[in-house]
Amino acid sequence: MSEAKKKLTVSGLHWTLGVVVLIESLKLALTREEDHFFATNAFLHHVRPVLAWSEAVAAIVFLVPYTTLFGGWLLLAVFAFAMVIHVLHGQMEVGLLLVYGMAVILVMTHGEEKA
Repeated sequence: MSEAKKKLTVSGLHWTLGVVVLIESLKLALTREEDHFFATNAFLHHVRPVLAWSEAVAAIVFLVPYTTLFGGWLLLAVFAFAMVIHVLHGQMEVGLLLVYGMAVILVMTHGEEKA
């Protein structure tokens, strides 16, 4: 694969990942419909907006050129925190967060925007 195609592919992943994570975090922060996982525990009810807004901010920082690395580290921290919360509450379906995390790492290591 040519270098131009590689750059285009990583750039496409970068923007797709950033926008998808931003949209999902805003849905979590702004929707009144709480899923069963957050509604069953008062502690989680208060963690939800903190997690959602921090993920949204991290996604925006990840999308801004020259702050991609910093935003990537923020996203990885948010994803790790979310995984810990899920696992501690018996919800082991964290595969999507792992995939998101590996995509962030790929963008951080192969992307053009270096902080």
